[in-house]
Amino acid sequence: MRPGIITRIAFVALALLTLTGWAANSPREIPADAQCVAELLSDAYRTETLLLVELKGDVQLDGTIYIETRDQTSFETSQVMHLFGSYLILKTQLDGDYLLGSKIYQ
Repeated sequence: MRPGIITRIAFVALALLTLTGWAANSPREIPADAQCVAELLSDAYRTETLLLVELKGDVQLDGTIYIETRDQTSFETSQVMHLFGSYLILKTQLDGDYLLGSKIYQ
């Protein structure tokens, strides 16, 4: 085999291992004991950290939250940095887009 082919095979193998490891560490569903603590009052887009919400329960600061799309087909996790009135401030930017009415669980 030529060195170029070996490099390509190694790159593909590394990429697959990285993606497989990432998928194994990320949750596949929202935990059954998670409660809906808020609902989005406006759309929230990729890279945002400030969410306008209607509180439905107690939000634990520094706790993990699960933001679920309105059609319930996907979700992502984030950390709560601060809660100011109806604004929930995240520690990291969103990876996806969420429409008004999307639910937040903790």
